[in-house]
Amino acid sequence: MKKFILRLLYFLLPIIVGWMGIEAMYRFVPNNYSVKYEGLRKNKDAEVFILGNSHSFYGLYPELMSIKTYNASNISQPLICDKLLFEKYIANNTNAKAIVLTIDNFSFSEGIDDVELSWRRYFYRDCMYIDVPGTSHADPKGYSLALAPRFNITMESIKLYFKTGTLVQCNDRGAGRNEGVSPEFNNEKIAKIIVGKHLSADGEMAPNINILEEIITTAADKNIKVLIITMPVTSYYSRFSDKNKMKKVSTICTQMEQKHPNVTYLNLFTDSRFNNNDFYDTDHLNESGAHKCTTITDSTLNEILKRK
Repeated sequence: MKKFILRLLYFLLPIIVGWMGIEAMYRFVPNNYSVKYEGLRKNKDAEVFILGNSHSFYGLYPELMSIKTYNASNISQPLICDKLLFEKYIANNTNAKAIVLTIDNFSFSEGIDDVELSWRRYFYRDCMYIDVPGTSHADPKGYSLALAPRFNITMESIKLYFKTGTLVQCNDRGAGRNEGVSPEFNNEKIAKIIVGKHLSADGEMAPNINILEEIITTAADKNIKVLIITMPVTSYYSRFSDKNKMKKVSTICTQMEQKHPNVTYLNLFTDSRFNNNDFYDTDHLNESGAHKCTTITDSTLNEILKRK
């Protein structure tokens, strides 16, 4: 029995040590969530706040804006998290004049049970202090961030840490950066795969439409303008996208603009000012594309804020 226990301990020791190391990395090494939390607190004098997913994370540069802006978007950030962040950190900020909110072809179809949110919600909770629906006391991920992400994501995080010494992928104004064009990821074959992945978000649209309405209504009460942007994509991506779904999404956003005086809708999905060389991969802008998109957004915001 004693030998069995010793062998069991020898077997478990590397696993325990590995788990403790990963837990320490996620708890104490800065990441996108922890720096965004600090960024929202330090940039209370900003007048514009950007929300949304990786399209705005990589595609909108606050440092190029003529109005002080902070980018609070994040990779795979759904509307429910935009709402919670807006309500907790932006809505009651007396300096806030406008928010930028990205709505893409999959935004209304994402649910709280989606794979990405199933683990990210614990990082929002422990690093940004917002309670995303779906957390459970019976879920081990609720007690250990090391157990939250999938194994391949943790491996990528470890590689990033040893390469850069941090898990942060954005600058001090909250924006990420893609350099150049990746032939490996900016092509027709990959576009078909990515569109298929986005189409797998096929939940009921009504809950997210209601969330958008709630954001807009709260913003109106606080005299905050809302700029909804459907971000641009490559011709490869748009070729495989569901045209009917995209039309439905743009119609909903247009109706929001018509219904609410504080809303403006900017649809850049197939905007001719962008070409495939403006993208790192099939649907994320690179530096040159982000410069274009930021300039367009800044110009639109200036027009919006001039209105009474």
